[in-house]
Amino acid sequence: GPVEDLEYYDSCKKLVKQLPNNINVTFIEGVNHTELDALHKDSHAFISPSKNENFGHSIVEALGHGCPIIISDKTPWKNLAEKNIGADLALKEELFSAAIKKMIELDNDEFNTLRKNARNEAGQIFNSSEILKQYQNLFS
Repeated sequence: GPVEDLEYYDSCKKLVKQLPNNINVTFIEGVNHTELDALHKDSHAFISPSKNENFGHSIVEALGHGCPIIISDKTPWKNLAEKNIGADLALKEELFSAAIKKMIELDNDEFNTLRKNARNEAGQIFNSSEILKQYQNLFS
């Protein structure tokens, strides 16, 4: 999404410059919905250390495209490790680093299972009558 805190954004860019050459980080300020599928398929994980999310549409979009997620615990999405779709973590650098390292070290079968589980989780969310009711209330 759009950069809301320029100082924080600049500090993130400085950290990325220190990463090894085999790690690619792309900051994306906005993507047309028609590009999301390709973006998520080309990504190893969706990472969002957000300080606050009331729902997190981008999180659900990533899951729907089979992209495992590593997010903060400041969203409504919980117990991701137990569901084998990613991780919801306290906003601590060492926790995010460990989760990213763990995801990188997965073999192909483990990673493909994670992707499949992410898609299945999204399917359950989209087919949830409770979520449907919440959306109907929100937009009525």
